[in-house]
Amino acid sequence: MPRSACLAPLASPRSAPLPSPPLPSAHAEGNISGDNYPPPDWAVWIAQFTGILQLAGMAFMMFGDGIWDSLGGQPGWWNEVKDNKMPVFVGLFLMNSMANSQLSTGAFEIFYNGDLVFSKLAMGRMPSGREVLLTINGMRGA
Repeated sequence: MPRSACLAPLASPRSAPLPSPPLPSAHAEGNISGDNYPPPDWAVWIAQFTGILQLAGMAFMMFGDGIWDSLGGQPGWWNEVKDNKMPVFVGLFLMNSMANSQLSTGAFEIFYNGDLVFSKLAMGRMPSGREVLLTINGMRGA
């Protein structure tokens, strides 16, 4: 037996490629569209609020003494903030980052001619390309 025959990979039913369904052609009738699922309104509001809070906090850390003097005097806690600028900055940054992470739902929906093909929100998982193509081909044939 030649040496190269001994080194040939073993074929198994799991490693055999599955036949792919035909792709929808560019000239086929129909419109395939998709969109991300929007975040809840409360998450958008919190992200906007924390963004404004972060910008205001940075402005106060840089120009705080002048701002407080123009407003009539510094509050008692301001000296504590001035003494701990780095932890305050990191806290504002992390708070804004956590709020913005709530804007990414990771959910999406795929439509073909206005009919739902796949919804990650409803299924709770990612679709396979094969699954999407088989569903679309089934809709085209119906």
